[in-house]
Amino acid sequence: MQSAIGRVLIQMYRATSQQSYLTQVYQIANFIKSNTFYNSDLQSNIWKYWKKNDLPEDVSHVGLTASFPYECYKILYNKKSIYSYQEIQRYINTFMKDTVKSSLFMNGGVNDNVQYWDLKSNMKVGSLTFDSYICNRWLCLSGYDKKLFLLIVDIQNNKNYYTKLSTNDPLTIALLASSEI
Repeated sequence: MQSAIGRVLIQMYRATSQQSYLTQVYQIANFIKSNTFYNSDLQSNIWKYWKKNDLPEDVSHVGLTASFPYECYKILYNKKSIYSYQEIQRYINTFMKDTVKSSLFMNGGVNDNVQYWDLKSNMKVGSLTFDSYICNRWLCLSGYDKKLFLLIVDIQNNKNYYTKLSTNDPLTIALLASSEI
């Protein structure tokens, strides 16, 4: 939720150049950073869906969360980027090394090895629905790592994944097209 609000504030700052919006963005970023932890094994980030319980954040929501640091990385606060390139790379690794093990095997979410989807056999373990596995939200980060784009394309092309997508989803088509190499 904070990421969505933060993204709106970033756009408000870009539209008006009012420092108060940027200050709020910086505060939200610091809150998110204080609730994000480093996984040294995967060089990725770990966080929970809600601070007050142990629910893992699913692939789709993780992509929404990661879009805020991506937008923050592109702007300066006190002449310094709010998120570093290294922090952005950790979000990329969260997708590429934690939530997605290969183009045929996806975990339930951040640091969630209990729920997963084996796309090759189409076997799902856990209570996550297909909507939990939407990957196109990660495409914004593909500008920093083309392997991320190629992995998402491979996932999208998998029959057991692709047949679940709505053919009326212009966001998926637009994001894939805008990120194409």
